Amino acid sequence: PNGSIYANYATSQQPPGGATLELSNAANNANNPIFDPQKARTAELGTKWELAGGNLLLSGALYETRVGNEVIVDPADSTVYIQTGEKRVRGIELGAIGRITDAWSVSAGFTSMDNDVAQGPVVTADGSTGLSYTPRNAFTSWTSYDFGNGLTIGGGARYNGRMHRGTDGAVGTPAYTEAYWVADAMA
Repeated sequence: PNGSIYANYATSQQPPGGATLELSNAANNANNPIFDPQKARTAELGTKWELAGGNLLLSGALYETRVGNEVIVDPADSTVYIQTGEKRVRGIELGAIGRITDAWSVSAGFTSMDNDVAQGPVVTADGSTGLSYTPRNAFTSWTSYDFGNGLTIGGGARYNGRMHRGTDGAVGTPAYTEAYWVADAMA
C-alpha cells in the first residue's frame, strides 16, 4: 500500500516543421518535407515508496531514450541538411522528498546519464561521442525551515558535471564547461 513499481514505453514522431510550424522546400532548410519524421523511443522502469508515515517519498528510475532520423547540417557541406543517425541516453534517477518535522522539509535528487551519438556525426566541438550540453552526473538538494512566525529560511546545492560544447560554432566559447557547484540560500 505504500509503494508502486511502474514500467513505461512511449514513442513519438515530429515531422519536418513540427518544432517551428513552418515548411520549406529549400535544400538548406531543416523544415523541408522531403525528410521523414524524427522518431523517439523511451523506456522507463521505476519505483516510488512512501515511508515514515507519509512524510518521506523515495523514487528511483532506470530509463533509455533513443532519437533517430534527426535532421542535421551536413558535416561535408554546411549549406544543406541531411537525415541521419541516432542519439541515445541511458540513465538512473534517484529522488527523496519529505518532512523531518512539520516545519523542516528536505529534497534531493541525483541523476547519472550515459549519453552518446550511437550513429552519425559527432555533435560536440571536441569530437567526443557524447551529447553536447549534457552532463554525465547532476545532483540537487534543498532544505527549508518554517519558524511559524512568517520567517522561513532555506538553502541548497546543485551540481552539474562537465558538459561539452556543441558544434554550433559559437566563437570564443570553450570546448567544454567544467563541472560546477552552485549554492542557493533564501530567507
